[in-house]
Amino acid sequence: MNNRKFPQLLLYMLILMMVILSACAQSAETEPPTEGPEVEEPAAEEPIAEEPSTGELKKIRLSSLAIMELAPVVLAQQEGLFAKHGVEVEIIPVSSGQEKDQLMAVGEAECGIGEHLTLLLSNQETTLLQFVIGTNRPNETHPVFTIIAGANSGIENLEGVKGIEIATSEGTVNEFVATRILQRNGFSDEDIKFLGVPRIPDRIALLNSGEIKAATFPTNLGLMAAQEGAIIVADDGKYPELMEGGWVCRKDFIDENPEAIQGFVNGWVEGVEMYNEDPQNYKSIAVENNLIPKPIVESYIMPTFPGPFIPSEVSFQDMYQWALEKGIVTNENIAYEDTIRPEFLP
Repeated sequence: MNNRKFPQLLLYMLILMMVILSACAQSAETEPPTEGPEVEEPAAEEPIAEEPSTGELKKIRLSSLAIMELAPVVLAQQEGLFAKHGVEVEIIPVSSGQEKDQLMAVGEAECGIGEHLTLLLSNQETTLLQFVIGTNRPNETHPVFTIIAGANSGIENLEGVKGIEIATSEGTVNEFVATRILQRNGFSDEDIKFLGVPRIPDRIALLNSGEIKAATFPTNLGLMAAQEGAIIVADDGKYPELMEGGWVCRKDFIDENPEAIQGFVNGWVEGVEMYNEDPQNYKSIAVENNLIPKPIVESYIMPTFPGPFIPSEVSFQDMYQWALEKGIVTNENIAYEDTIRPEFLP
């Protein structure tokens, strides 16, 4: 009996094994179609990323004073607008215009804020710096430079500074703007006198002590002085052509990295557009980066910035002739066309 049951038992075992093997084969055929799409979908979406990785970004270092033009730059950094265009922007703080220009001259910064005089001084022997985009012009709401009379000077209006020494940084855009303001208000060459005081803190101290009666200041500091009793007797708000500022960059860097410069310009323009939608909303950026003197933070109205432009030839020629007359610049053959790169305007 045991011998007869053994073949039957073996047959049942063979049939069971065939059923199990068949089920495994069906599972192997049916599982990939159900699991495949779940694995493949994320891989298919990965190339859609809009921003390049940090390793792909071209760094551009900006040497800059604590000026309001940094507000759109910081905003563009925070919103990833530069990164979207393939560049990483680093701000290098400086304490003077000379330091700003020196960093670019020795290759420790690629770009910085400048005006025509910056380029005239830098480009006397060869073209070192060029405008890639304008950033600001004076307007009646937000002038760039002011002439201030001391609180105890006895001066009440612009007429009162005739023949009075005005403290300024000689041979700079400060002196140029002050000269043109006075000339356009009927001052003769004999009426205009300046006293060289390069450092702004020294000008403030001398004005407050009464040792000087008048001085030139950037508008923010002029407003601060006015809060302490000084009188703003003139500013450049009516003369936008006098002071056209912009981002200037090293010509060698521009020539070797046009795509990076275009990315920087595009990021700046988009940052300005976002900022201009509601400047007061971004006042905290200016405060956090010390762009507004603390005494006037509460009352200060944030400026707007103009759309894309390149500083004009009219303002270039005016500043050029003044610099030649003063002996600040000696090369009489610097061409306006060599100081600008308008191809990067959006």
